[in-house]
Amino acid sequence: KKSLAEIYRVLKPGGKLFVFGSFPNVCSLMGIQGALYDLVLHLRGNEYRNGPVRFFSKHEVRTLLKSYREVNLVPAGFAFLPKRVLIFPQIIDTYYRLYVANPVNNFLASVLPKTLIKLGATHHDVVASK
Repeated sequence: KKSLAEIYRVLKPGGKLFVFGSFPNVCSLMGIQGALYDLVLHLRGNEYRNGPVRFFSKHEVRTLLKSYREVNLVPAGFAFLPKRVLIFPQIIDTYYRLYVANPVNNFLASVLPKTLIKLGATHHDVVASK
């Protein structure tokens, strides 16, 4: 919030803010997994162990940017299956990513209609005008 407020403060009227890859989508399997992982860390008293990693809904992103005159959210990336499974040991996670997640996600990205691809967006890119 502080960073976005400072950007807004120094941006000229009519200026544009471009943010790419910084708002991971909570409405994805990776986002759900991340939210559950954050909950477990919070319950164990280690909420900042993984750094300030957050997943965002479209509504949350729009709320963060409510000062801007115009906000355009663009769904970006695609992953039906999460690219990582947080509970897997590293070696199993590597094989999962190489032989399960990547092939399935690549296949689905090539055959699904664009409207469904947008639903599986990994993050929201933003273009906002002051």
